[in-house]
Amino acid sequence: MPNADVTFTPLSADGKPAAGRTNGSGRYSLATPTKGEGAIAGKYKVHIIARGPDRSPKPGEPTTGMPGEMMPGDPLIPQKYFAADSSGLTFEVKRGSNTANFDLTD
Repeated sequence: MPNADVTFTPLSADGKPAAGRTNGSGRYSLATPTKGEGAIAGKYKVHIIARGPDRSPKPGEPTTGMPGEMMPGDPLIPQKYFAADSSGLTFEVKRGSNTANFDLTD
């Protein structure tokens, strides 16, 4: 899935969240707010957000009323994956290179 936002939220209190965006092939690399740092070893809950392109508001949809306002695109995957507590996705990052692929079915 291209252009999906992938976020790993640590289960331990001393961990750091890590996030990345998928490329056209669905591959991603994770980074933390600390420059040059990827996900640190540990267990994570995972959530993924994938939406279509931004769109004009639909009739009756609440807006700010600003001219040219755009709304987030429609979900491309089931919305349960948009939050770490409902996605059911987990992954344990180990030292070295890791590959984490997720099957996003309903």
